[in-house]
Amino acid sequence: MSVRKLYRVGEEIDARLASLLVLLPIVFVIALYLYGSHKRHQENPKDRMMPNLKQIQTGIVKTVEVNCRTGDRWLLKDLKYSLRLMVLSVAITVTCAVLVGLHMACFSVIEALHMKFVRFVSFIPPLALLPLIFIFVGTDTPAKILLIFLGTYFILVMDVFLACKDVPRKLIQKAYTMGASTVEVVFKVVLMFAWPRILNSIRFTLRQAWIFLIAAEMIASEAGLGYRIILVQRQIGVNIILWYIFIIGAIGFTCDFILLKIIQTRYAWSLEK
Repeated sequence: MSVRKLYRVGEEIDARLASLLVLLPIVFVIALYLYGSHKRHQENPKDRMMPNLKQIQTGIVKTVEVNCRTGDRWLLKDLKYSLRLMVLSVAITVTCAVLVGLHMACFSVIEALHMKFVRFVSFIPPLALLPLIFIFVGTDTPAKILLIFLGTYFILVMDVFLACKDVPRKLIQKAYTMGASTVEVVFKVVLMFAWPRILNSIRFTLRQAWIFLIAAEMIASEAGLGYRIILVQRQIGVNIILWYIFIIGAIGFTCDFILLKIIQTRYAWSLEK
């Protein structure tokens, strides 16, 4: 394929070239880090700011082995805590956002009641509310769930509203003509038609959820991926921090990949141009 074709708008590229281009930035970042680590260790073999592969391996082993002081495995404990918190928070957020956004799109009275409030609160940074959350709710699990909810709900509810609002009017009229009830029109016509786009919005919402989850765990927690990162940071445990950052990225990428595959396989009709 010529260079001129590569820069043509909408031009598809060869699958092998696409695979190569995917690997290039990953290889570049790894090579850049290894070079920097090698240079630092030439000056100081015990350097911990940019750990080498052996130090990273030591950090990984430390998180998966039973800790002699606490009697548990750090990684297992932190994963269980963070994933439980994440699943619970996202489930609450998605349920509320989908129901409210759907009804806002379908019923003008609910749109009038809720829209201005959603738009106003969406401009308030959730982290600015953190002191109030800790004062009124405390620092336990409910406070973290509330922070994640506030950080993701208002964006998602607007996306759901816009997706449902774009459902062709003809589909709704046809459903009513065929004898469908209002409940059937709302959930079987509007929601089902907008669902692929809503799933796509949920994909992007997960990114925000991870940000607020890690932030909450760093500020006040007794376990979790964010808690462990801020804890080992005090001992300059960069080898463990890098390992945990990789885990967070891997989990997020896996969830995103699964949702994208669901959209591409089960709702391929929504991707047709």
